[in-house]
Order: sequence, then structure tokens, then C-alpha cells
Amino acid sequence: MKSNKSYKPHPMFAEKDQNYVIGYMDLTDFECELGAAKGGNRVFSSIEDCKKNKKNCIEECGIVEVKVEAIRIIQEPIDFFKRYYQKKTEFDRGH
Repeated sequence: MKSNKSYKPHPMFAEKDQNYVIGYMDLTDFECELGAAKGGNRVFSSIEDCKKNKKNCIEECGIVEVKVEAIRIIQEPIDFFKRYYQKKTEFDRGH
């Protein structure tokens, strides 16, 4: 991964020339909770998946199509393999 903070990650399922993906949400969650809900809000990959997972409220709440785009990286991921082998080495030395 690039360490440049201006680098925008490319979503795996986005079109080649796009830096966003389209998803679907419960309309009430979008209008009333997005940005304030503790624990976040779910974005589904298809209308069908949204209906299946929100079946108790979708008739009352509705569905909205959303565009999810990365703006900037806040925290770089750890190098898993480097960390794993460092811990393994420490364990092997008895630490």
C-alpha cells in the first residue's frame, strides 16, 4: 500500500475509472441516523440484500441508493506479516 496520505484507495468492486461504489440503505437510516448512529449504519450491495436484511421495516422506511467514496486515509493498516513474525520471534525467544 502506498504511504502517501493523498492516495485514495480503490474499492475492489468499483468500475476501473471510478473511485466509488453504489450501495443501498434503509431510507430512514440515511435521513435520520447516518453520521450520528453509534455502531454505524449498514450499506448493502444490492436492493435485494437490503430488502432481505431490513425486511421488518423496509415497507415503512423505504430504500435509498447511495454512493460510497473514499476521501482520504485516516489510519494506515498494519503490516500483518511483519507484525506476526515479530511476535512469533518474541515468543520463540521466551518473551
